Amino acid sequence: MNNFKTFKFNFLYIFLIIVIMLKTYLVLIFPREISFFSSGMSKFHYYNTLSFSLDMQSFRDANHPGTPIYMLGYLILLFVGNQIKDFYQYFYTHHFLILIFNIYSTLVFFNYFKKKIEITKIFIFLTIFISSYNFLFGLEVVGLIPYQFGLSLFLITYFIKSIYSKKNLKLALLCALSISMKMTFLPFVISIFIAKIFHEIIKNKSFKKILKFFGLFSIFFLLFNFPILGRLPK
Repeated sequence: MNNFKTFKFNFLYIFLIIVIMLKTYLVLIFPREISFFSSGMSKFHYYNTLSFSLDMQSFRDANHPGTPIYMLGYLILLFVGNQIKDFYQYFYTHHFLILIFNIYSTLVFFNYFKKKIEITKIFIFLTIFISSYNFLFGLEVVGLIPYQFGLSLFLITYFIKSIYSKKNLKLALLCALSISMKMTFLPFVISIFIAKIFHEIIKNKSFKKILKFFGLFSIFFLLFNFPILGRLPK
């Protein structure tokens, strides 16, 4: 039994070590040239964060609100400074927080599913996940893309949890957070909505829980986007 537990956690440690090594290699050991960070996605995110710190309704992000990330960036700016010369302090501090977020989401995902499916299948799933270009690119930049991995794991975990535990608070919060951060999650969240509706109607025959779930989602969405509510309809 002890050998089996050791075997399970070895898989987890190997996966986390791979992610940390990739992050270290791409950001610290063999980083891109300065022009890669001073122009493009990291620059776009950084200047939007600076704009957000001055006037929360002044930044422009046509594809997605991104409000929670800009709020986090605002807090980082308070710590490292909001001058252009402070870019690298902001850049590496935010990278560190992204790494912590991804590690924590992986631990939550692993801790839940290790009781339900084989460890090797979890490891294969996560390995395929991190082998995508989108994930590898997200290791290098600071922005909304690096959060997709962790948010996806949280959504999967808490959706399955909500089916068995009938608790929707955390799932509603994560759905609202995902949409508020990046509209890429819209098909994912819509599929969760549809699955929840069918599950509650067919299995539990409860419309009340559906309304409660949508109500919680709406409240959290408004809270996450409170600083920019005045410009959402535009």
